[in-house]
Amino acid sequence: MQKIRVLVLLCACFSVKAQLNTQIDSLLQAIAHQPAKTSKADALNQLAQTYQQANQPQKSIQTAQQAIQLAQELNYTEGIAEGYLQLAQAYKAQQNYAQALAQYRNALKYYKETALLEHIAFTLKEMGLMYYYQTLFEKATEYLTEAQKLYKQANQSEGIAETLNCLGAVMTAQANYPKALEYYLNALKIQEKLKDEYEISLLLNNIGIVYKNLQNYPKANFYFVQAYQKAQKIADKQAMATALNNLGALQENDNQLTEALESYQKTLHIFEELQDKQNMALVMTNIGNIYKKQQQFEKALKILQQALQIRENLGDKKGIASTLNSIGELYAAQQDFPQAIIYLKRGLQIASEVKAKEFEKDAYQVLSEIYAQNNDFAQAYQYQKLWIKTQDSLLNAQTLEKIHQLQNIYQTNQKENELLIQQLKNDLAQKEQQFRWYYLLFIAVTLILITALFLIFWQNQKERKAHLKQNSIFHKAHEIN
Repeated sequence: MQKIRVLVLLCACFSVKAQLNTQIDSLLQAIAHQPAKTSKADALNQLAQTYQQANQPQKSIQTAQQAIQLAQELNYTEGIAEGYLQLAQAYKAQQNYAQALAQYRNALKYYKETALLEHIAFTLKEMGLMYYYQTLFEKATEYLTEAQKLYKQANQSEGIAETLNCLGAVMTAQANYPKALEYYLNALKIQEKLKDEYEISLLLNNIGIVYKNLQNYPKANFYFVQAYQKAQKIADKQAMATALNNLGALQENDNQLTEALESYQKTLHIFEELQDKQNMALVMTNIGNIYKKQQQFEKALKILQQALQIRENLGDKKGIASTLNSIGELYAAQQDFPQAIIYLKRGLQIASEVKAKEFEKDAYQVLSEIYAQNNDFAQAYQYQKLWIKTQDSLLNAQTLEKIHQLQNIYQTNQKENELLIQQLKNDLAQKEQQFRWYYLLFIAVTLILITALFLIFWQNQKERKAHLKQNSIFHKAHEIN
């Protein structure tokens, strides 16, 4: 069954609009009166960054290109690198991740010439995020791990913690929850020392997601509420919207559909203000699923098609797979099975391409149910087998071993960490027990199907023999006559 999508928080920037406009005006005046020197290139790069913070990415792109051109004329390597970095950040703000990645590569090339360790680490981290957003998780892990090493060399605690948070998100996306928790807890430990309320809010949210995925909803609710309160304290809209969405997901799980819809709509309104298209699409998908549960099918299809269009424009393959699954389920709920199968198979193909096993599992389950309802037991059986196989891969035998490793790492005085790890172990044991029940149920259903097919075959054979016997009697009677 299609899961409710929650939001992982990785990074954001927040500023007061009036202050940003003042900064922009001051920088424009300074640039207008500066000669073509390195200080002017620096000011252009600073202006490009300020445009990003003011949510004006196109102006940021134009300004960064001017900075690059001037820095190249001056043979100013650091200015060139910074210009490409600002250009990449602007494309990232537009969710143009492929173009952003190309500009980060240019920035990395010039930063390596300057030997500015922290700048190199930051660029590698951002490149890792671009791969994450494109669901290229192996590459994301590679670049984030390299960034973490450089941050450690530079003894830069903030960078280490931010990279650990990103690695936790990559592990969460791959359903490697023990490793995700390890990264999040290490990051939380650092941010608590730094007393960074915003970053603490991010991490509390992401720990909540781990517990939600493990279906420990009370624990997840605790962390989402904590994250929302931290975000309110610092008046950060992005973090507030994320926590609201995730609380809405818990309300939906508890079948509080009216409350969940209200939370999602508030979330969507904030993301529309922020012009955050990727998260707009995610929340639209959640709203569509609520409408489906309320049997408001026209509303559901309209908003899901809007979400699909946004995700296709962004090239967000994982998001496309999620929304295709949702549309497939919507058609299935209306008994329009041919359309449901088309969308579910499209979603399954894309999910397989990007190795998004959670979405593969969702599609397999619904396809199995559809074919069973249409008495196509052979197809139902095949998709049920694939669902079991995928479910098994998500709950692999290495999980408990990883938990044991975590316990050794975190045997410290921090009781909360120990409780988190113990709870995770209990949750995983419970899920493995649940999986065993699913497997037994699968065996039972299979035996019932086989028995039913045998009885149908036996009944057909019996009727066929009776028919042949009747024909034989008829022919003999005809011959006598």
